[in-house]
Amino acid sequence: MCLRGNVRTYVSRITNHLAITVTRSDAVATLLSQFPVVFRKVKDLKMSQANMPRLEENMALLETFLTRSTYLAGEHLTIADLATLANVSSVEAGGLDMSRWPHVQAWLTKLKAELPYYEQANGEGAQMLGAMYQKALKELGGK
Repeated sequence: MCLRGNVRTYVSRITNHLAITVTRSDAVATLLSQFPVVFRKVKDLKMSQANMPRLEENMALLETFLTRSTYLAGEHLTIADLATLANVSSVEAGGLDMSRWPHVQAWLTKLKAELPYYEQANGEGAQMLGAMYQKALKELGGK
């Protein structure tokens, strides 16, 4: 998963899709590489649950970015939004209460409505992953 995050970061930089400061760009790259940790292996639910504090930290960082701009890396939709959308929508489908991060929740709602291909390209997969996570929780007697 980290390699994919690094590839996304590289593509963003060479195509100038993250025309922002290096500090913010590096923070976005960190988010892109860390979000998948919670859902890396749905079969390993204990690992996913152990990573919940890290996920919540990343969500809080996302919230901070989105209090300053419409999209993750500024005022225009970028690859950072698309890559992060896949992870955040899966987390939402897994049952995480998004109301703790109102800007993230609004951003997610906006992208779902704004992207005509969202449901086909991401929504179905996010729902499937979320359902698998919910089922694993039930089987283990989780919350």
